[in-house]
Amino acid sequence: MMKFFSLVLALLMMVFGMFAFDSCEEKPSDDKNVEDNKEDNKEEKKDDAELILGTWEAEIDYTEAMNSDSGLDEEMADYIKVEDFKFTVRATMNKDGTYKFVVTEESAKKALDNFKKAMVSGYKDYFADMAAEYDMTVEDFLAEMEVSSVEEFVDLFFGEEMMEVFTAEFNSEGIYKIENGKFYTSYDGEDEIDESEYETYELSENEFKLIEYVGGNEEDSEFNEYIYPIIFKRVK
Repeated sequence: MMKFFSLVLALLMMVFGMFAFDSCEEKPSDDKNVEDNKEDNKEEKKDDAELILGTWEAEIDYTEAMNSDSGLDEEMADYIKVEDFKFTVRATMNKDGTYKFVVTEESAKKALDNFKKAMVSGYKDYFADMAAEYDMTVEDFLAEMEVSSVEEFVDLFFGEEMMEVFTAEFNSEGIYKIENGKFYTSYDGEDEIDESEYETYELSENEFKLIEYVGGNEEDSEFNEYIYPIIFKRVK
């Protein structure tokens, strides 16, 4: 997802449990039945704008996207295989129409560690091939780049700062709108929504499923096809 959560999900309400109590219990009075029906009808009228309120979490798996043609540099794709590159995103949807998306620190650290492992393994093979091509040892090849090891090279170019830039795509806040099966969000910090870009969704009491991102450019579409649908579970 190139522009953060052009994601969404809206689903059916879970009201089945409300009708689970049946004739095994003593038959309630007519007044009680009337009161229960009022409560049921009230619950049935809850719309998506109400259902979406609260805090949700989803695990977004970027592993396949990172290993795709749109992820890694073409030359390095033969050397690097990223495994288990996932983020946990916490989304808070507020009654005033504002939202906030945050990548959890723990999941970001784990993703970075897995990414760096893949980089170290891949660059060791790459540098070995390059050194052989220039009739050098790997040590001499690294010395030409003023580093003493592949690990040092990876730390220089794929350190904490790089991951902060990457996860910044997900740490976002602004305003949102949810209606007619479409979930809209403003770009980070802006107070207007571009209705040409949105996510289709399904929503229930405890699950918010972003099905497809609509709008954006061709690059967005190629990348997003690897990560949808995105399924959020209610936290509170």
